[in-house]
Amino acid sequence: MTNILDEIEQIADLIKNGKIKIFCGAGISYNSGVPLVEPLIKRILKIFGATEKEIEVFKLSKYPFEAFMDAIGYNFQGRTENQITEQIKKLFKIGSPNNNHNFISSLYRLGMVDKVVTTNFDCHIENVLKNNILFKSFKNEREFNQIKWNIPDNTLIKIHGCISDPQSIRTTLDGVSNQLLHPEREKIIQNTFLTGTHEAVLVLGYSFSDHFDITPFLNKISNSSKKVYVINHSFDDPSVKNISQIFPQISNFTGRVLCGNTDSIIKSLWEKILDIPYDESINTNCKLSLHIWEEIIENLKAILSEDEGYKKFILGHLFQEIHRTEIAKKYFNLLIDSNYSKLYRGKELIGLSNVYRTEGDFKSILKSAEEALEIAIELEDKDGIIACYTHLGTYYKRIEEFDKAIETHIKAIKLISNAPEFNIYDRQKYLSDQIYNIGLVYLWKGKLDISFRKLSTAEEFARNIGNEYVIAHILENKGIIFQRKAEIFYKFQFMPLALMYYNQSLEKARSLEIPTLIIDNLMRIGKLGSTGELREKLGEAE
Repeated sequence: MTNILDEIEQIADLIKNGKIKIFCGAGISYNSGVPLVEPLIKRILKIFGATEKEIEVFKLSKYPFEAFMDAIGYNFQGRTENQITEQIKKLFKIGSPNNNHNFISSLYRLGMVDKVVTTNFDCHIENVLKNNILFKSFKNEREFNQIKWNIPDNTLIKIHGCISDPQSIRTTLDGVSNQLLHPEREKIIQNTFLTGTHEAVLVLGYSFSDHFDITPFLNKISNSSKKVYVINHSFDDPSVKNISQIFPQISNFTGRVLCGNTDSIIKSLWEKILDIPYDESINTNCKLSLHIWEEIIENLKAILSEDEGYKKFILGHLFQEIHRTEIAKKYFNLLIDSNYSKLYRGKELIGLSNVYRTEGDFKSILKSAEEALEIAIELEDKDGIIACYTHLGTYYKRIEEFDKAIETHIKAIKLISNAPEFNIYDRQKYLSDQIYNIGLVYLWKGKLDISFRKLSTAEEFARNIGNEYVIAHILENKGIIFQRKAEIFYKFQFMPLALMYYNQSLEKARSLEIPTLIIDNLMRIGKLGSTGELREKLGEAE
């Protein structure tokens, strides 16, 4: 216990001297009754009809919770989606503030911290603060731009939005599910973990599992002088670990992970810092709410029992998202007739087109995408039409009908450009996707300079909205362009450029955890290097 007590002492000294910022996640609200992510996802998948084996497969994928929430509220003319959304909102209104929230509020009150960043949707921190101090809460992209980082004020930053502002959560869900990295959020991460006069960051109740959102920002930071202390709940004996031992995804930071009973660790900090006694009864009373989320899940189960088609489609969509095509295909093919049968049929066919594309079954793409397109046009489903054009363009490229492929992607671009209902993020995301695909067609045609220009335009759109996933793939294809130039024209000065783009793509692929792209880049880099480098990269790819 000596080691952990020494670390608690150091953290307490940093807090008392105003040298620390706090970053906190869902774990701080567990005692209040707000469910933890893993058991919540497991229960929801179960009521959707997934098997225990499939639930375990999904768990291992580390699919972000925000993207999961966005997926289960998939829009089918609002009926089932709205009912599910209302139940999900209730999960973040459960209970009352516990001692974790009271601890943070007291640090504000004493002037020991002036800014706290949280990923939590619930309002428990605010509910304590409003009874004790004047403070400002920032919870959306427009407000994030107004944060005064150099001025000591009582600021609470809800980086993923807040249940009090549903649109802020909607923006987060859209961004995470589409793997868009908003620049204002990156500024928040940089000001917390990189810049500023504070010496350390205390992380409470957060597991660094936002692989599409916060973790990529953290991975960009190198040579940070900030020491990171993470309080990590564990049922084992109290211990202290290095960051890389528990959270390898942020091994670029130095710091310590304090493993043990988090209530006990917070109590120890409380007693070393605060001028008021730690009241055990507060947490005890809060825990009376721990069962409420189970009741909300039962309400979800009743809603879903009336819409079997919805359940099947969502499971197909989720397993396609984690590239488990055999499971996705099973659920798409199990879709039954319902009141929305034509809409389901169209979405099912688009889902199957995604599966076929992943599997390389391009003949099946043509059949499913053409039928889905007819339905999408009839229903005026513009998102569906764009998805169909994307699949058809891929098919035509594959069979080397290049002009037809380009023509199909241009149809999508015209639709995107003339659709006022698309916001700026949606429009730029769709445009980057279509122009990227046109760039690939020109690459297949051997028109390398045109391909590079198209890919650069797509990259510009993708960077505007932080679509790192598309950027990672664009960089790989830019590497392919320069490798081909070197091989075709015997201009080997292009090889360093090819390697540069492959390495940039590899770096992003590792940050985003895209296994296929990691392997592709390792293979390409290995083949361009020496025999020893080839052996090393091939071994890593394996």
